[in-house]
Amino acid sequence: MTTAYCAVCGWSRETGPETTRSDLNRAMIDHHVETGHTPIETDEERPVSDEAAGADEPDVEWTPVERDF
Repeated sequence: MTTAYCAVCGWSRETGPETTRSDLNRAMIDHHVETGHTPIETDEERPVSDEAAGADEPDVEWTPVERDF
């Protein structure tokens, strides 16, 4: 099983019976576009660290940018 997670905000997704690698890639791209955060991909279960435990209150501020395409 492949897992992707965000060390900044606690977002996570994983592959499973109904989730393909392609679905995971799309979710990681969407998360990056929406937040500017870069998901971390691993083949192990999501590590629990002090940083991830405090993800409810990120110390990173960001402002969404609207773009005309």
